[in-house]
Amino acid sequence: MSTILYQRVLPIKDGNLVVTLAQATALSDTVTLPRMSGTVGKVAQLRRPGDAALTVSQTNATAVAVTFTSIGQEILLVSHHLAPIPAPTGDGA
Repeated sequence: MSTILYQRVLPIKDGNLVVTLAQATALSDTVTLPRMSGTVGKVAQLRRPGDAALTVSQTNATAVAVTFTSIGQEILLVSHHLAPIPAPTGDGA
């Protein structure tokens, strides 16, 4: 499982955005996030200058699969959540 280096909740109208900086511990890795507002299409990579485009796929309401190009590589993710963010139980949203 990826190491989360930084995470911040940003309130928006009718929800929250969560910004997460994670670091790979394996080439195919998972990032566990707070419960998102749905099970598909609620997370995306934000690319900083010099960041490689990585394969990111949401597998359920709390898990994001990422394919990294090297161990230790960082990824910046932004995800959509309800307000308040529900407890991270179960795979449904």
